[in-house]
Amino acid sequence: MQDVAIAVSNEVALSMQLNLLLSPLRPHGRLRVRTVQNGVNIHQFARSTKQAMELRRALGIPEEAFVVGKVAVFRSQKRLWLWVEVALELLKNAPDTHFLLVGDGDWKEKILNQIQVSGKAANFHCVGVQKQVVPYLSCMDVYMSSSEFEGLPIAMLEAMACGVPVVATRAGGIGEVIQDGVEGFLCNVENWQELKPLVLRLIQDRNLQEKFSAAARKRVEEEFSMETMVQQLEEIYYQVLEKYSYA
Repeated sequence: MQDVAIAVSNEVALSMQLNLLLSPLRPHGRLRVRTVQNGVNIHQFARSTKQAMELRRALGIPEEAFVVGKVAVFRSQKRLWLWVEVALELLKNAPDTHFLLVGDGDWKEKILNQIQVSGKAANFHCVGVQKQVVPYLSCMDVYMSSSEFEGLPIAMLEAMACGVPVVATRAGGIGEVIQDGVEGFLCNVENWQELKPLVLRLIQDRNLQEKFSAAARKRVEEEFSMETMVQQLEEIYYQVLEKYSYA
């Protein structure tokens, strides 16, 4: 019999509490839901300037170019067609910007076609699934997300651990990680067009970008490390085991 359900964000926990129906075998009320937010290995995920420069040369990205990126499964909830729309709008104001997409999925061909017909394919780099993502994250100056809904995206946490600021829609648990104006910028899911001016601010203000970069790394170190996640899980396990040790 399940005693505790674990959610990766407070928003997911609330959804579970609102939607889970209890079976007749659970007469004692609502299922307990505990939030344990995702954590990342902050030792493995750390910015590598050397790897970033090597990758830029390999991809044909100029050393001084501003790179906007994302790591994702190419599926509808990510709304990558909107991501590309924002990117194309950014090129009107910042034509030297490059865009890096890491991942694969059902929507990949549609996204690649959208990029191709735009006439701006030289500014886009779709590299597929990568076993080692640190060089790609280290290559990014901003991690942009246009998602409609999320749990608590690990790829975003990994980017932050590599010192990448985030500009994102406030989808799911993203708002529990990013403090607007501290580690990046947020906009409402339905106002995805606001991503453009928010990213543009960081393109035009390198000092602000560097400030957000340091804050992003610090945020993950202090709140979203693997060690923190494991400690919270262990506490829950011990509480459940203690309950049954006296049964």
